[in-house]
Amino acid sequence: KKTVRKWLGGTGRGGRMNAVDVQTAKGIEKMSLSMSWHATNSLSGHVSESMEDLRRFLKEQQEVKSIGAISHVTLLDLSALCQAIAWQVASVRFASKEDAALKELEQQLEQALLEHGELSGSLVGRMKKVMHSAAWHAANRRKGYEEDARKDQRELARATRSVGGGLLRGVNLGGWLLLERWMCRQVFGELKEEEAPDEFSLCRKLGGDKERVIGEWRRSWITRKDLEEVKAVGFNTIRVPLGYWCVQEEEEEEESRDPFVPCCNIIEEMLDWARDLKLSVLLDLHSAPGFQSGHHATGKKDATWQPSNWNMKATLQVLRHLARRYGQHESVKGICVLNEPSAQISNQQLADFYRSAYTAIRQASSSSSSTTTTTTTSSSSSSSSCPLLLLFPVYQRRLADLIAAGFPSPDMHDIMLDVHVYQCFGKHTWRRRRRGGGTCRTSRSCYVASMNSLSPSGVSNFQRGPRG
Repeated sequence: KKTVRKWLGGTGRGGRMNAVDVQTAKGIEKMSLSMSWHATNSLSGHVSESMEDLRRFLKEQQEVKSIGAISHVTLLDLSALCQAIAWQVASVRFASKEDAALKELEQQLEQALLEHGELSGSLVGRMKKVMHSAAWHAANRRKGYEEDARKDQRELARATRSVGGGLLRGVNLGGWLLLERWMCRQVFGELKEEEAPDEFSLCRKLGGDKERVIGEWRRSWITRKDLEEVKAVGFNTIRVPLGYWCVQEEEEEEESRDPFVPCCNIIEEMLDWARDLKLSVLLDLHSAPGFQSGHHATGKKDATWQPSNWNMKATLQVLRHLARRYGQHESVKGICVLNEPSAQISNQQLADFYRSAYTAIRQASSSSSSTTTTTTTSSSSSSSSCPLLLLFPVYQRRLADLIAAGFPSPDMHDIMLDVHVYQCFGKHTWRRRRRGGGTCRTSRSCYVASMNSLSPSGVSNFQRGPRG
């Protein structure tokens, strides 16, 4: 635990903080939005809404104070800085002039924050980016410049993440909602591997007893206590692999489903735990309709699998359902569109799917948002602005080949590469990868280059070998 806490540490030179916790970052974002709307509505003549924005700002300020991550005097100066920036931007947009006094005040407050010795210069700069993005978002939206407002909102989301530690550091809840025999042999009981190498065959073998056996496993393998331990160590994120069947409605006719057992209620319970513990969740579509490979990690081991088996249209529908049902949940940070697609799937087909998945999720989450939030301009100011992060695997192929096939598109935002680094298979793992029928020789630099050529990127699956 000491090693992990040191790795997760957020302090820099002289003990200054380089980042704050995610909850504090979100609180600063909400404060910035509320103050921005207060200034915007004041200068645009919406007085009653302006007063409501101010009351909201004061409430959110107290919430950040109660978290206790930053001192009271630092919070007061941050609040004043937020106010100076909000009124400065509103003056530019609605009075068509820069306020030199507010600009000077901004510089003085920035210097005061540095003199406190609590926040690093980099962190103060990123917090200012949050405040500026929030101010321009409110001003442009009130003016009716919707395209500019959307760009500002995306900038605000990125700035908020950079303040809240930037990196998502967490653990993978493997062997829970999708059973991989090697990590959860207990649930397979006395069945030999040749009898039940995967969840598909296990469900077939269990027959009418599958709901009880798998249900008991899900209720015991991961509990709220496990998430509390994840939080206590210092992680901020959990990745949850799940099969497409997990989000099927439980009342759906058995004949219309594969032999798997759905579990929408367990997913919702887990998301509520994560919300209460201030953990972010990445939902990972670990198995797609028709399966994206013949590997047992999809839930069905199949040596005869072909790319034509994979049902891309049905996979997109599952992703839409995930985005609609869970995308607005406070704990959901992002969705990985597919886990480890087979190298037999062509680069062009995969790039086409990635573009379609991006559009499907963005449209689904947008429609979900419009039905769960109010439509008044000002009242939406304090809600979370962060769009879902979408993760796209670069697995057993080169990123350059996907780029040549048209992924990512220039208009995509808030996307990450999903890179899996398996060190446990020996020192030659970095240099040799099985691809299709032959051997592909790659180097460590190939993976690092893939991770650095699109920002941000992440490693969501890695395994170390035994010590020694």
